[in-house]
Amino acid sequence: MKIEIKSILEVLVYFVAAASIAVIITTNVSIIFLHPFAVDGISWGEIMSDYRRLLIYLQSPIANQLTFRYLPISSNASEHFSMVRCFLIINEGVCLTSWGIVISKIKHEKKRSQLIMLVSLIDVRPAWVLARR
Repeated sequence: MKIEIKSILEVLVYFVAAASIAVIITTNVSIIFLHPFAVDGISWGEIMSDYRRLLIYLQSPIANQLTFRYLPISSNASEHFSMVRCFLIINEGVCLTSWGIVISKIKHEKKRSQLIMLVSLIDVRPAWVLARR
């Protein structure tokens, strides 16, 4: 029973690590999937500049305030992005923690399997030693 719970927790940590890194990758790669457009005299380059500012605000714990240079932003939008920012920063913490656990578990398993292989090599005699008898 104890081993089953441990196995379930390991799978859960692997799943959380994969999901959290997927959110980070999706957030950062989203800029590639935007289609060029212009809004009321604002060029595509200016929109992309503000989008990069948004991504930095959403993912950086040190950025205090969301300000756009070219696009207007309402108080509702500012509040929405503030909530999204909280979720993304929590996700970054979860990602770092879960990947730390995953990497340490992989290192532990690697050391353990190498130790088992060394012990099995010591216990098993080569065929040429057995043939000499």
